[in-house]
This record gives sequence, C-alpha cells and structure tokens, in this order.
Amino acid sequence: MKKKNYLVLSLIVFLLGISKVSAYTYSKWNLEGESIYDKLMPYVEYELTNDINVMSYINSQCSSNECKQEKIHEKAENIFKPSKISFISNEEVDEDNYYLSIDLSKTGDDDVVVYLKKPSDKITELEIASKNRISLNTNSSDLFSGLSTLNTINGLTRLDTKEVTNMSGMFKNLSNIETLDLSSFITDKVTNTTEMFLNDNNLERIETSSLFNLDNVTNSLDMFKNCTSLQGENNTTYDENKTDKEGSIYFTHKEYYKDISDLDLNGLINASYTGNPIKPDITITYNGEKLKENKDYEVSLKNNINVGTATINVTGINEYIGTTSTSFKIKQATISSIPNLNEYTYTGSAIKPSIKFYVNGKQLVENRDYILTYNNNINPGLATVSVRGIGNYTGSSSKNFIIKPSGSKGLKATQTQSSIRLSWNKNNGVTGYEIHEFNYKKQKWEYKYTTTNTSYTINKLTVATIHRYKVRPYKTVNGTKYYGNFTLGFSTSTKTKTPSVKLTSKKKKVTVKWKKITNATGYEVYMSTKKNKGYKRVKITTAKSYTKTKLKRGKTYYFKARTYRTVGGIRIYGYYSSVKKIKVK
Repeated sequence: MKKKNYLVLSLIVFLLGISKVSAYTYSKWNLEGESIYDKLMPYVEYELTNDINVMSYINSQCSSNECKQEKIHEKAENIFKPSKISFISNEEVDEDNYYLSIDLSKTGDDDVVVYLKKPSDKITELEIASKNRISLNTNSSDLFSGLSTLNTINGLTRLDTKEVTNMSGMFKNLSNIETLDLSSFITDKVTNTTEMFLNDNNLERIETSSLFNLDNVTNSLDMFKNCTSLQGENNTTYDENKTDKEGSIYFTHKEYYKDISDLDLNGLINASYTGNPIKPDITITYNGEKLKENKDYEVSLKNNINVGTATINVTGINEYIGTTSTSFKIKQATISSIPNLNEYTYTGSAIKPSIKFYVNGKQLVENRDYILTYNNNINPGLATVSVRGIGNYTGSSSKNFIIKPSGSKGLKATQTQSSIRLSWNKNNGVTGYEIHEFNYKKQKWEYKYTTTNTSYTINKLTVATIHRYKVRPYKTVNGTKYYGNFTLGFSTSTKTKTPSVKLTSKKKKVTVKWKKITNATGYEVYMSTKKNKGYKRVKITTAKSYTKTKLKRGKTYYFKARTYRTVGGIRIYGYYSSVKKIKVK
C-alpha cells in the first residue's frame, strides 16, 4: 500500500475476525448527524460479506437472507471492540498501521479511505492526538455515543467546536467515562444539547471554561439525565430534578485558553517599500514564554505592500485566544542618483537620455515611480536632467550632460601654388569652426585657425607641399566651448610649378619636351588643331617628353601641358603651360 499523508481525523481500528488488510473508499463522507460507531458499522458488515471463511460459516447456519443478515450484524457487533481508538492528523499511513480516515473539517468532496486490521480487546481508551486542532461539523450530535467501553478520552481540547450548533447525544451512553475535559469547547452557537451526557452514570467531573456558554441553547432535555456520580464545585452533587442545562452547576471550572489580546508585539520597526509584501519579524511572549507562529498564533497583514500604514493582526490558536493588532509604517524607498551620462550630439530636437533606476533589483517605471525633467536639452551646450521620486519612492538628484554640435561634413579644398582654400558644409546653431593641421614632423595634430565662416584660405604656403587638415564646429555657452566631431583628416597639396614646353617636328611627328618639375607625380599633355579650344588629353606620363605620331604633314597643331601631384588618392593639378604651336614636317 502506498504511503499517504493525511490532515484528517483518523481512527485506528483493530477488528476481530478479519484476516486480511482491506480498504474501502467512501465518497463525500462526513460525520454530520452520525456517530463514529454508526458510520463504521456498515463498513464492517460489508467487509464480512466479502470474507470467505465468515460467509462459509454463516451459510452453514442460515438458509434465508434475513437470517444471514442478522448473523452478519451480530458478528459485526461482536468484533467492533478495538483496544484503542486514536484521532490523528499529519501522520503517515503505512502498511503497519491501518486507519479509518475521516476529515471532519470538510463537507465531503474528497474520498476517504478506510484500512482495517485484526482487533484485540474492547475499546478502553480514545486519544485525540492531532497536531492541529480539528474543526467539527455544525451538527456533531452522537459523535462519541455508542462507545460504551471507553473509560478515557484524551485530547478533547484538540477539537474546535466554535461552529457547532448541535451537540445532542455527543457523549451519551459512555458508562465507563469518569472525567471529560471540555475546557476548550466554545459553545456560543450551540442551540441543542439534548441527551448530551445521557446515561454517563460513572461520570464524576466535567471540566469547562468561561467559553462554555449555554445562553443560546433552546433544547437541553435530559442533558445530564442519569449522571448520578456527577459532582461540581463547592460540593455540588447530582440532582435528578436538574437534568437540563440547569445542570451546568455540576461543571468544574478550568481555563484552557490563554488570552493574548493584551500582549505587546515586540520587534516591530518601520520598513521601506520593496514592492513585495512586508512581514515584520515579531516576538510575542506569554508569562515569559516565547510563542510560536502557526502553533500558538496566526498572523494576518493588511496594506503591507505600498507606502503608508500597514496593519498586523495576531490571533491566538490552539491553546491561545484573542487578537492583538498594531500598525507599522512603510516608508518610501529612496531612488538612486542619476548615473554619469554620455555626451550627445545635436539633432534639432529635445534630447532625453535613456536612464533606468533600480531599487532592490526591481526596475522602476517612469511617471509611476519617478518623474524626469529636462532643461536646455535641445541646442548644443550644457543640458540638465533631474529626477524626483513619486508614489512609493522618494529622493531627487540632478545631472548635467553635454549636447555637442553635430560634426562638420563635406570638407574639400582648392589650391594655388602658395595657398589652400578649405570649405565645408554649414552646421546650424554653432558659434564657429576650428581648423587643425597635422604636423608631420611631430606626428600630431595641432590647432591652427578659427573662423565663423564655412571656408578658410591658408596663404603663404610653399609650392608643391602636402598639407593635412580637419575641421570641427563649436558652440560657446557662458564662456565655455562645446565641440562637435572633427571631419575626417583631409590631405591636399599646393600646386606644383608650371612646366615650360618646347616643340620639334619631323616625319609627321611632334615631340613635346619640358624640364622635370620638383614634387610632380606626373604630366598630362593636351593637343588641339585650334589655339583656343578643342584640346584633348593625348598622354599621361612621368617622363620629361612625349612624341605624338601620325600627324598630317603641313598642318599646324597646338600643344600645352600641366603637372599633377597625387595626394591621398586625389590628383592635384598645376596650372597649364603656355600654348605652343608647330607645323608638322
């Protein structure tokens, strides 16, 4: 049999005459209106009808079904005499101990499994050993009636009776019981106590507390009838004329519950908001004894998540009653400071850096947990962002960030032999531009010039010299310059010297010659049949001459040349030479 865990009212039953372990499932079983004895008997009879040995004997004694049923019932009566019955919850059910499991706290949607084992002697002791208190049904009449051989019931204080309305016959016909401890019974809702202790003729003492209240009882007929041994306080003895609820004079006072209503809750401190339910660690002591949560008391909390006043209620359970309450504050959590921010580039629109805030690992939500405000966050310069906690958060901070001009673009150059004119695209909203030149000797960039225009001419340069420049915009705000990105470095050169060409002709050929030009990468030769137009390039060369062939004898041709220098993949051309003409021989 598989082990199972039950939080139930469980009855250990040892039954004589059943030789095998048997189990039967009851659906929707509760004890309302029936005694344990009455509930169990049909099952015992059922098991007997399935026992081959028992039925073989009964069949040998009876021929009619009526006789067989009578014999089965007689057999069941004789064998229902276990030596001990225990109410147990939170216990494991295994093959060595067989339980009748009855959940009195439910109305009965769950199945109940019954396990039976051989009995020995009569029932003499009943023990309620539940770890947690067991809630009885509203109708708990005849609950313990019929167990006439019992002389002891231990643990009645484990039963929770506060919802019970009917206790009629609950303890009747327990002729061997001498003492009943009902000090935990709460009877505010009980209206019927008819025959509650009927025929308990050996019962000497009924212990009750101030919680045993019979004010709402409307039917108490024969409540104490035949309880002839009963004695109360102050030598009160049984009076056969007081057998209804007037017989409460026979009760012996015994306070079971301990009231925690006036106890202080220690350890309470104000807490900061976390986004999760806050449950303070509290300490409760009763007469110097530290109480345990879920054993001696239960805790419930209200409004214990968001900022404000939270309420904590502590309610006694089991041996403790009463409720004590207090409150504590949940303070706003402090929002973190704004982290350092990057530089941002001017776009023409408001710039709002992406900023995330976390408290206890939880990301906060803008406009619910905090508000961001901005100042001077459109144009280049120094902008400010501020944060202020709202709702469950408090605290504020500010941080500056730089909006720099957008970088300059479109840098280009035009050259002469002694100057270079730089130009670039305009940046909106800037104060001016800085021009930096690369120092080849020192191998570093150096600031050279400032202008408010989008072009700048650098004069007095040496012919045919290479230069490398870059440009960046800036915006001046309150005396501070905020810079945009540089253009890429741009290499250029002043023009080389202009060549002087000489022409010679023979055999339908013309040879063009010139002297070598310092720093020139190459030369381009152009030809036309007209002096002022129609020139076409006929040769690119690195030599100092070029011969054009297949010309027409007697025809006049015009020639000119220019140098070029390649810098950064770009050809920088010098000026054209003077035009020369020649008649072909």
